[in-house]
Amino acid sequence: MSFAAIVAMSGDAVAQGVTLTMLTDVSPEVLARAEVLVEEFEAANPDISIEIETKPGGTEGDNLVKTRLATGTMTDLFVYNSGSLFRAINPDKFWWT
Repeated sequence: MSFAAIVAMSGDAVAQGVTLTMLTDVSPEVLARAEVLVEEFEAANPDISIEIETKPGGTEGDNLVKTRLATGTMTDLFVYNSGSLFRAINPDKFWWT
């Protein structure tokens, strides 16, 4: 989902200002891309701020994502593997937000 879609979904909350959270890998390349994306998005949408959280790579990071999804403590947005690992977290089950 694009950030524009998230803005459209947030409705009246945008007029009042909102803060979203985003989970991304701690690897320098992925984190740098996320920071640029957030910076550009916030510049275009001054009523929305995004706080970046990082997760470790590998199995530890995968387990963190699965745990947060299972316990309802996942961030609003997250960067994750788009291949077989993504299917393993059953994205259709968590598409409520």
